[in-house]
Amino acid sequence: MAVLKAFGLPTDALNLAEARAFFDSQSVDEHIQRVFEMAGISTVVMTNDPLDPQEAPIWLNGVSEHPQFRAVLRLDKILRQWTANWQVLAGQGYKVDAQASGKSAAEVQRFLVDWCERMRPMYMAVSPARHFPVPIGDCRQSPPDRSRVASLPRTQSSAIAYDWRTPAS
Repeated sequence: MAVLKAFGLPTDALNLAEARAFFDSQSVDEHIQRVFEMAGISTVVMTNDPLDPQEAPIWLNGVSEHPQFRAVLRLDKILRQWTANWQVLAGQGYKVDAQASGKSAAEVQRFLVDWCERMRPMYMAVSPARHFPVPIGDCRQSPPDRSRVASLPRTQSSAIAYDWRTPAS
């Protein structure tokens, strides 16, 4: 209702025919600009799953980068659902297996580098399970905060870190 009202469309219509006709008549680029202006934003950040059968082909076929739409590399299927999704990586040419053994770790790293170069994501994201253990306290916090605040400990490894802004050598 709020969307219809924002575009000056009737909210009491018996069907969506007028609204559909209105949106069908809009230029995509002009409509995006209008929506951004109405929302008071200049950029949106969206998660993209490189293992999604509908999303991956778009990226694999080469998508033009748009300055108002920034990507986030979604990793849930790799980190949380490996056994159900490792074949997708294998299908993209990465030498991985169901047990994530052998060269799988190096191949996942190669996958991440390839997809970071392809998508130029702002960051990588995963939604941990509700029972994901997080240690309480951390040496970076002041003593009074340690008993009440959970934070992930620092890691010394940067094995899969990759700065996509640096040209590949």
